[in-house]
Amino acid sequence: MPVYPGAPRQNAHEPSREAPRLYHRGILIYFVTIVAPACGLLWLGFHSFERQHQALATLAAEQVEADLEALASDCKAYCPLSMSTSTLPAARAQKLVALEAIGDIIL
Repeated sequence: MPVYPGAPRQNAHEPSREAPRLYHRGILIYFVTIVAPACGLLWLGFHSFERQHQALATLAAEQVEADLEALASDCKAYCPLSMSTSTLPAARAQKLVALEAIGDIIL
């Protein structure tokens, strides 16, 4: 006897052959409409955090480099014969030491 949709079954306890097909179709639709876009958005979020971290590190390195160059020019203006910080004002000398430490950490 052929099995077609809506045909009466001989055994009432026998599951329909259409049920597994609909079940698999539902799971496929769920993955395509919910899971795949969610995974895509999650990946884009992680990617943007990585790019933001790289941009901040680059910006900090450029700022430290600019500050070190400015302090080096100040140092040359205060003591043209030597590069010691003994003739610099105390606040600028402390800033130079701190920036050198930061520069070593970043670079």
